[in-house]
Amino acid sequence: SNNMCYFIQSQLWQEQTETTINKLSDTTEKAVEKLEKSLEYHKELEQKQDFALKNQEVIIDQDLKISQSLKSTRENMDQAFLEMYEKAENQKMILDSVLGTLQ
Repeated sequence: SNNMCYFIQSQLWQEQTETTINKLSDTTEKAVEKLEKSLEYHKELEQKQDFALKNQEVIIDQDLKISQSLKSTRENMDQAFLEMYEKAENQKMILDSVLGTLQ
């Protein structure tokens, strides 16, 4: 009877162990699937971040070019207004001189 009890306990323990191992195996498989999905999402995110970074670099480069163009245009405008002012001053002096001789 002790042997029979021991055998039944052993059989029960073996079944519980097998059930536990199967559950662990299922849980591990699900964890692996989730990790694989997570890896896919991270790879996709990394690609999108790379794309966004390249776009930001293009935007920064274009911004720099626009900035340089605006600076150059401003300098050209400043020079043109200065030349116009100098010519106007020169014409005023000539006009003052002509009017002064007429008086």
